[in-house]
Amino acid sequence: MKLRLLDFLVCPISHTELKIKIWEEKNNNLSEESLNRIKDLSLSAELFEREIITGVLINEEKKIYYPIYQGVPRLLTYNCGVFEDFKTVYNSRIEKELKSYSTPTLTIPLGENSVIRSFSKEWLNYDWNPEKYWRVNSNVMYEAMRFMLDLENKKISNKSVLEIGIGIGGLANSFAKNENCELVGVDLGYAVDGAYKNFHNNLFLHIVQASAFNLPFKDF
Repeated sequence: MKLRLLDFLVCPISHTELKIKIWEEKNNNLSEESLNRIKDLSLSAELFEREIITGVLINEEKKIYYPIYQGVPRLLTYNCGVFEDFKTVYNSRIEKELKSYSTPTLTIPLGENSVIRSFSKEWLNYDWNPEKYWRVNSNVMYEAMRFMLDLENKKISNKSVLEIGIGIGGLANSFAKNENCELVGVDLGYAVDGAYKNFHNNLFLHIVQASAFNLPFKDF
C-alpha cells in the first residue's frame, strides 16, 4: 500500500477519516517516467515513495482498526480469517499499541462468507501468466475489455478509476499502465494477495480488500 491510497480511503462503516500507523515499510524506486506521471496528476512524489507492508488503519472515534497485512489494506466490516491471522502474528504489538481497539464485528452480509472462500480458492490456485489470461491470449483479453468499455471514446488518461472485482489483477494492471490512469482495485476475496504479489511494483495500481456493499471510499 502506498500513502497515496489514503487520499481515497474512509472507514467503510462510518465513512469518516482513517489514521495510519505504519509498522513495516520499504522504499519504492521512482523512475523518471513515474515522476513525470506523478507530476501530470499534480501529486507529490512523497505519496508514492514508501510501500507500506504492515500496519493498521484506525477509526479513532469508533475504536476500530483495519489491518494492512502483506501490503494490502483489509477493509472488511466483519471478523474474517485474515483478521485472525493478523492478530496471531502481531499479537504482542496489538496488545501494546491498540489495547482499546478491536477489528470490526458487524454481521457478515448473506453469502459473502462463502464467496470469500470459493473465489479465494479459485484465484489462489491460479498461477499468473502474463501471456495468457486463463486460456485466452492476454492482449486479446485487454483489447476486448477496452472495446467493451469504449475506451477509444471515453479516455481515462490521468484519471482515477475504480475496478470492483479485480481477481488476480491482470486487467487492472494493464489499464493502470497502458491507459495512463491511476486505478484502485477492490476484491472481496484473497485474490488481492495474488494481485499484490504480481503487481505491487505498479505505482499507479492500488489494491484493497473490501466488500462492494460497504466500499471504503470518499465521495468525489
